Amino acid sequence: MGASGWDTRWVRFRVAVKLAGVEPMMHDCRGWVWGILVSIRPKKFAQAELGDAEGYLQKLAMAGKEIWQLKQADEALKIFYQEADHGRRTGRPT
Repeated sequence: MGASGWDTRWVRFRVAVKLAGVEPMMHDCRGWVWGILVSIRPKKFAQAELGDAEGYLQKLAMAGKEIWQLKQADEALKIFYQEADHGRRTGRPT
């Protein structure tokens, strides 16, 4: 997928985050999505599974992330896979 495809996903993600009622100052949760993309390498985004998301969240917890950060990461991944990437996957990893 080219850069324009990811740009479209990020726009959908921002809209979905806003519609999910996430506070405006927390809208830029892309860091959590980028984090899972890095953590699943060499897999591609489309190959991510539930276990990958769970493993990523466990890594965050083991790294000492606060509970609110873990909840934010979990919500960001759910929103991204459910809304921003809709139509491309049949399931979501979180």
